Amino acid sequence: MKFGKFEKDRIEYKKAAGGVSKTIYKTISAFANTNGGLIILGIKQGKGKIIKQGVGNPQQLIDDIVSTVAQIYNFCPVFKPEIVGENKKFFIKIKVAEASRLEKPIYILEKGAVKGGFKRIGSSDIHLTDMEVQRFYQGRMRAPDAQILDETSIKDIDKSALNAFRNLRKLEKENAGESKLNNKDLLKAYKLLSKDGKNLNIAGLLLFGKEEEI
Repeated sequence: MKFGKFEKDRIEYKKAAGGVSKTIYKTISAFANTNGGLIILGIKQGKGKIIKQGVGNPQQLIDDIVSTVAQIYNFCPVFKPEIVGENKKFFIKIKVAEASRLEKPIYILEKGAVKGGFKRIGSSDIHLTDMEVQRFYQGRMRAPDAQILDETSIKDIDKSALNAFRNLRKLEKENAGESKLNNKDLLKAYKLLSKDGKNLNIAGLLLFGKEEEI
């Protein structure tokens, strides 16, 4: 199996000698939100060269990754892990597909779309900006989750979820304009309400709705 000397926009190397680093989940989000990519576990980088260290117990690593990926994102990214052997060492290749327009942004649920969503620029995983998140949601306008739910109203929103989102936005950008909006205007800003402001769409209910209403 051939490896290049450097990481690229669609290739990421990780050591994983002592287990899976949590940074892998940022990279999966970044690849899914951009053009897809390949993650290879068992490679160490340093001073313009790579060292093929390999990983121990590769099947357990794959099982851990699959179990985690299935739970932590808003939508489960499409990915395919594979064990590759070379010179009595094992490596893991993980192909991550670009997410569809109807699913982007792919983000870590507990951190929210801005703090938990990433994009790929060169060999780096970069946080999505609030404007990029908004563009992704605008791209969903014809998606199934943009469908208006006539039986819902602003009363079905979990205020604590909206407050948590505001706090995350302030951490990302202290003077973020939408963090100062009232609940209704904030939902409108992210296209999560009907035009008359009376009903939620599916995305609005899933993101900020009360658990019993969902």
